[in-house]
Amino acid sequence: MFRRVTAAFISVLSVASVYADEPDHPLLSRYPGASVSAYMQIDYAPFTIPASKLSGEGEPYEYQKLSLKGDLTQHFYSLENVSTLKVYKNYQAALEKSGFKSVYQCELEQCGSATQAAELGALVSPGDSVYNYYRNPYYMVYEKGAQKGKVNVALFIGGYDDEVAVQQVILEEEPLQSDLVKMDVEYLGAQPPATLMKASDPDTAKEDHPLLPRYPGADLRQRKVVDYERISIPVSALSGDDKPYQFETLDLVGDLSRHYYELENVSTLKLYENYKAALSKGGFATVYSCELQQCGDEYKSSHLGGLISLTESVYNYYRKPYFIVASKDAAKGKVYVALFIGGYEDETAVQQIILESEALEDDLITVDVDSLSRDIDETGKALLYGVFFDTDKAVVKDESKPTLEAIAGLLKKRPELLLYVTGHTDDTGAFQHNIELSSARAKAVVERLIKDYGVAQARLTPYGVGPVAPEADNLSDAGKKRNRRVELIRRLQ
Repeated sequence: MFRRVTAAFISVLSVASVYADEPDHPLLSRYPGASVSAYMQIDYAPFTIPASKLSGEGEPYEYQKLSLKGDLTQHFYSLENVSTLKVYKNYQAALEKSGFKSVYQCELEQCGSATQAAELGALVSPGDSVYNYYRNPYYMVYEKGAQKGKVNVALFIGGYDDEVAVQQVILEEEPLQSDLVKMDVEYLGAQPPATLMKASDPDTAKEDHPLLPRYPGADLRQRKVVDYERISIPVSALSGDDKPYQFETLDLVGDLSRHYYELENVSTLKLYENYKAALSKGGFATVYSCELQQCGDEYKSSHLGGLISLTESVYNYYRKPYFIVASKDAAKGKVYVALFIGGYEDETAVQQIILESEALEDDLITVDVDSLSRDIDETGKALLYGVFFDTDKAVVKDESKPTLEAIAGLLKKRPELLLYVTGHTDDTGAFQHNIELSSARAKAVVERLIKDYGVAQARLTPYGVGPVAPEADNLSDAGKKRNRRVELIRRLQ
């Protein structure tokens, strides 16, 4: 949103002419007859304005820099049949008449060689290039104090044949507003998250997550919610020269919500600072973060964003990247938030993951003869979470009776069926101890089925594999619970 920073609109000539293709900045009109070739407006962007001649034989050139942050507006104007000198003198007069002070200026050869002048113009151009418009160059940087901070104006004026181009930067410094993202931390103590956002509910097809609403003005492009899913979130820089890159991950299980937002005219920096402030205010601790070059070159930052995106791609939105993973303990278990923020020109995209880890709800797993039979036919195995043991013990507890009855019913209904009864543990403790414990538990289940339900011993083969065939990660209590199980696996002979 434009703001007037001086009382009067500055006109380059006494008669201002405003065209309708793209708006001028309210501070500074275009030169009469000029048209807009490129335009960009970004709220609270970091920007570097050259404040000296470029030196050196080639890139990277050396020069003095004004490193600024604020509301950034850039224009690329083109016009015909006027000299670069006349355009320069009119802009110079307009700025000085309005109280702006010169920071740096150069004229013609003072702006360096043709290559240096072209690069000087490119540094302030919204298109990152002045193309052929680097001849007969003039460059100026002005500043003026305003209510919220300094206003900085940079103009590069160059020509080609009978055409002139103006590269214009206006940056209005101001304090960062970092309270635009509102986190509802009360949600973390509410009912289980999946009951609030079912993917099958058409009325919530475009809702934000209740914990973390979108940045104001953002457009929700895609959304996906899955009840109790697994996901790996990167928590380190990507290393290596090419794919597959190497990096550390958090391997998580829980209720998963993914959102992809787009918005215009806001910098990646402002989004990042607002999300980071909201997470901090909500009591979240940073697990990992990277900013700009810390996130790698364009290939690595693009790949990093793709790991967070539900489409596995950020498209063009990998420039000026910021990435953060944060976590907080909640009533049901730990909550993780991952955000990748990247930009392209004056557009920004947010890739968002919210993973709410919680203990697997036992009542979600119904064990009966038909479900066991169906699982065996479809996958060759059936997972059982209803066989209970005390910690580090191999005695089947009485609460396991409904599950044992279902297994016995399955074997009675299908007399041809042979099974491996396989014991599994999580990865807590010594490996060999877990192998022995899982074997003892598998044998205990077989013995109960033989003794209490009359199942023939030849139909059941107990086997323990310890922690080597996990169903989930071993980093969370929910994952460990899924790994502690008994499986029935079809045996062919």
